[in-house]
This record gives sequence, structure tokens and C-alpha cells, in this order.
Amino acid sequence: MLIQIWKDFSSLVFPITCYSCRNVLAKNEDYLCIHCRSNLSVAKIDPENNSFLDTHSYIVGFTFALIYFQFSKGGVSQKVLHSLKYGSNKDIGTLLGRWFGEYMMSHYDIKRFDGLIPVPLHKRRERIRGFNQSEVIANGISESTQIPVMTDILERIVYTDTQTKKNKLQRLENIKNVFAIKNPENIQGKSFLIVDDVVTTGATILECGELCIKSGVKEFGICVLAAKDIT
Repeated sequence: MLIQIWKDFSSLVFPITCYSCRNVLAKNEDYLCIHCRSNLSVAKIDPENNSFLDTHSYIVGFTFALIYFQFSKGGVSQKVLHSLKYGSNKDIGTLLGRWFGEYMMSHYDIKRFDGLIPVPLHKRRERIRGFNQSEVIANGISESTQIPVMTDILERIVYTDTQTKKNKLQRLENIKNVFAIKNPENIQGKSFLIVDDVVTTGATILECGELCIKSGVKEFGICVLAAKDIT
């Protein structure tokens, strides 16, 4: 009771605001107000039959591609992802991951996957940022699904420039041979979901998946918080 009284007092003195619109949150709201959460448009795609999966069907073993919400420039999705990636707000990443996991559990058979593999950052970039946003999201998904997060599988062995301002061809060239499998014996014959925050061309996340397949993974899928043009 004393803890709740202190929380109520603190919220009056230091009100907690929505990560997107900056309005003061109600007692039952976490990080995003109800209005902003409703503006995160859930992507209406079939994870086993969509344009992204069809385009990359040449990768044998790639069976599942799910996007949680459509990315909109200047919208709630861009604000919360920017807050996660560049504002060091890990909590919003965990929360979005938890919502994503709840959504997947209620709609799809994802318990067939043995683990969640977050797309790794190079150690230098992770030191600069302080965390790996894909791992934070994966931790949230794991809370809802009980599928374990596996950070001992993939590693990024080459430090590369950011992909943000590169075109598709440049992105493909930029991520060639930058990842490695650390413990192939732990993944052979199993199925995994590779987790990332945003997909544009898909170059990075598919490079990770192909490497897993070559190392003996039976099946891999991808789950990404946001994307622009996947149907």
C-alpha cells in the first residue's frame, strides 16, 4: 500500500508521459497511451504466404515471415522505434516485444520454433548503444511465448557502416560475410525465429537466416516489429 501511495505521489510530481505524443499517461497505461497504441496498425499479412516470403522462397527452409505493424514515417511506429534505437529506452522495446509475442501466440503456431535468435550487433556498436535492440525485443517476445532467446548462436564479426542510407544493392554488399555461427552443434535439425526491429530490403535478416540453414538448421522464420511495404 505504501509503495502504491509513493507511486501515485511520484506520478503527480514527475508525471510519466507517452513515448509518442508526450501526453501524461493514465494509471493503467504503459509507455504508450491508448490512443497512440491504437495508431500502431497491425500488419495484416499471412506469415506463411506473403510477398516477402515469396520473393525469397529460393532460400530453402525459410517458411515464416511475420511483421507486427506497418511502419509510417512521422507516425507512432517511427517515434517508438527511434526512442528504442537512439533514445536508449529499452523498456519500450521489451513492451513491444511482449505485445508482439501475445499477438503471435493468439494467431499462429509459433511453439514449433525452438528458439529466438536476435540479429546481433557488432560488439563495438553494442558498447556505443549500450544494448542490442533486437535482443531487447526478443526478450519481450520470450516473456509472452516462453520460447528461449539464444544469443550464443550468431555473432557479428565485422564492423560495418549503418545500412540506413544505402540502397538495396549497397545493403547486400555491406553485410556479406559479416556474421558467423558460434555453436553450430546447438542448432542442427532445429527451428528458429530470427528477430529484428525493422526490415526494409531484408538483406541483414536473410543473411542471418541463410547462414543458419547452411549450418544445419531445419527451418527458420523471421519476426520483425515493423516494415514498410510487406503484404
